[in-house]
Amino acid sequence: MKLFTPGPVEVPKEVLEAASRKTIHHRDEEFHRLFESVTTRFAKLADLDGYVALLPGSGTTAVDAAIWSTLCRGEKVLALVRGEFGERVVETLVRRGAEVTVLRVELGKHEPLEKVVELLDAKSFSAVVIVHTETSAGTTYPRLRELARVCRSRGVKLIVDAVSSFAGEEFSMRWGVSVIATTTQKAIASIPGVAIVGVSKGVVEDVEKCSKTAPLCLDLRRYIEYGSRRETPFTPAINALYALDRALERIEKVGIERYIAMHRERASLLYRELPSMGFEPLPKSVEARSSTVVAMKSPAPAPWLKSELRKRGFLVALGMKNMRGTVIRIGTMGAITMEDVKNLVDAIREIVASSTS
Repeated sequence: MKLFTPGPVEVPKEVLEAASRKTIHHRDEEFHRLFESVTTRFAKLADLDGYVALLPGSGTTAVDAAIWSTLCRGEKVLALVRGEFGERVVETLVRRGAEVTVLRVELGKHEPLEKVVELLDAKSFSAVVIVHTETSAGTTYPRLRELARVCRSRGVKLIVDAVSSFAGEEFSMRWGVSVIATTTQKAIASIPGVAIVGVSKGVVEDVEKCSKTAPLCLDLRRYIEYGSRRETPFTPAINALYALDRALERIEKVGIERYIAMHRERASLLYRELPSMGFEPLPKSVEARSSTVVAMKSPAPAPWLKSELRKRGFLVALGMKNMRGTVIRIGTMGAITMEDVKNLVDAIREIVASSTS
């Protein structure tokens, strides 16, 4: 079964083999070398001058840690919401006790930067939180670099949920991003199990202050402290870290620019071919179309289409919540080739044709 899901994704053979290595002790020199390799590679890919925290968990774990450890109770936060995962960010912010203002846009659209600037100038926010690629709608925020510059010029923290975008969309912490939250089982193309948080040096004082009231397992202050001796405060997902190290090495060999372009090329083929069969992209503008998750309204019942594709060896995902019956979501991440994407397109064409004959 070839995975074309938004995650987990098809994992390269060499990454799976790395995960099968003998488990080691996380207070030993061998782990120190693994930790240093993973954190150095990630920081290089993210253009991060700061700290990398490796938590056992999912992308949600990373986002929760970023919010709980860099925002204190009562902070004024602007949340940019374009779908289900943006709503989850708001829920976490509320639980953290932040004073949240939500800029919510219609599914498939993205927030006008001018409106964000207007809100930042009208109210004294300490942070902006955004989901870079909204997995539920297949939309990416195309002006993240400009948003980061705006936040930096105003002394506002920018926390980015890059769970479905990192290594698949253009990104750099040097734009002015304060914190990035991501994970292993998406564009990095590794196995699930590691939540990754990158913290710029400019927000370390906030981490020192705010982490004191965060749940113990999300306390980034401890991860930064233990990271100085190349360890984690709690037992890490050791074998998932072996896999992550190999996956990051694989990206390095390809080159990050080329690696990102590969996702864009796969997605472009789907955006080009599927509309001719009656599919409608959820993103309302071309610039907001994600390169890692393609979300389309289906001309045939989405659950039936998914079932028929599964019979042919392709696994895609349905839309979330009230879109389950009408939307399919196709991941372009992981160990898939352009030939695989073409085969998927041919299978979809055959199925859709049979539904109208």
